[in-house]
Amino acid sequence: MISVIIPVYNVEKHVTRTLNSLANQTDNNFELVIVNDGSIDSTLQVITEYIAQNKLHNVKIINQENAGVSVARNTGIEASTGEYVYFLDGDDYVEIKLIETLNNVIKDEHPDLVFWKWRKVTEQGELINDYHSILPYDNTLMMNGEETLKKLVLDKSIRMISAISGLYNRKQLNDHNIRYTPCCVNGEDQEFAFKALSVADKVVSLQDVYSYYVQRKGSLTNNYNIKKFDFADALKRAGYFMLGKNPNLKEVAMTLLKGEMIDNYFYNLSSCLQSAKSIYIRKLLKDIEIQYPGTTKEMKELMRTWKREKQSKNRLVDAYLIAPELFHALLIIRNMKSKVKSVVGI
Repeated sequence: MISVIIPVYNVEKHVTRTLNSLANQTDNNFELVIVNDGSIDSTLQVITEYIAQNKLHNVKIINQENAGVSVARNTGIEASTGEYVYFLDGDDYVEIKLIETLNNVIKDEHPDLVFWKWRKVTEQGELINDYHSILPYDNTLMMNGEETLKKLVLDKSIRMISAISGLYNRKQLNDHNIRYTPCCVNGEDQEFAFKALSVADKVVSLQDVYSYYVQRKGSLTNNYNIKKFDFADALKRAGYFMLGKNPNLKEVAMTLLKGEMIDNYFYNLSSCLQSAKSIYIRKLLKDIEIQYPGTTKEMKELMRTWKREKQSKNRLVDAYLIAPELFHALLIIRNMKSKVKSVVGI
């Protein structure tokens, strides 16, 4: 059986759609574990009233003081009884055949991990990104964790597994003490997936879209939030976990600790600067240093090491090492070019 774990926090306007997508499943053989993470709106009332209508069965509702999504998911793991666990956020939703498809895969293959395609949509359900249609996608259906990680990190032929697009064997999570890191708000999904993949013997890839990630206006992605840089420690934990579990994953782990670290650093710098257009990069770097002392120096040293090892040029790396302001200027120019292209339809 599958345990669907839903952490909820102040999602009174969205959780009904999430529950509807589960109530309408073509296969209702699943356990639903809802963890109310200290909501202060009417989220809990909306959920209890929905459950009272008998649209969903085999439901557990757990109330806890607000501790963040990672702790809420861990609470769900501990309370679940299914052989497999699936995490769905309280504002996202799934296709009606998800559970039926997953139960069939479990019956036929007994995998350690299953993943599938997903789309990012607006609160109104309008498509924002269909990553799998614009990126090369490896159509291999059956792999082990090592092969999957190499395709994911080295070949870039697989899109990153999000929290809402992965099914995990609960026993394997328990055997290797894999849990979400408390208080980590960015990179926690990747860390969890990387760790689970590094110990997985059998991984199944589904070729259809089954999950929808709803990007809300108040989400972390759309705001100036220094906690975005939690990603760095998340990648470190994942990389060192791999090194300790499988020596064949050394190249993957070192890529996480170097190239992926730099790419994510630049991505989050760009995200913060675009979210708060009046913020200069020196102010951003100062804020980062207050929250994560030593990060700026560490990232510069990492960039220099990466340049020596790769012996190749990267405009953003070169610009940042010369002066962060030059890096910021390049970002502005890139964004202006992108807007012009979108206007003229190039």
